[in-house]
Amino acid sequence: MYNREHKYLYWREERKKGKWHYIVKSFLMICCALLMGNVIGLFVFGELQTVKDMMVQLPADLLIMILVGFPISVIGWYHEESKFFRALKRRDKKFKARLERRK
Repeated sequence: MYNREHKYLYWREERKKGKWHYIVKSFLMICCALLMGNVIGLFVFGELQTVKDMMVQLPADLLIMILVGFPISVIGWYHEESKFFRALKRRDKKFKARLERRK
């Protein structure tokens, strides 16, 4: 099986779980990455003195996560869907071309 076929078989299974499942899962992964990046940045640049400092900044961080993470997750879903349907069309064209050659 080609790598491309494996990728689209994976997407077919992901689609069965639903759009919102994918969006929430992607959103949570993006939020975790942003939060970890923020914590690492605070440690590296020395602004973090206590956990309270991080909690004070948390509401602003959550707002940024929502404003960045949710649209990226939704765009990601539609991007993967368009790639999947283009691959299906490409596969159907190849299949029809093979049938034409056999006739």
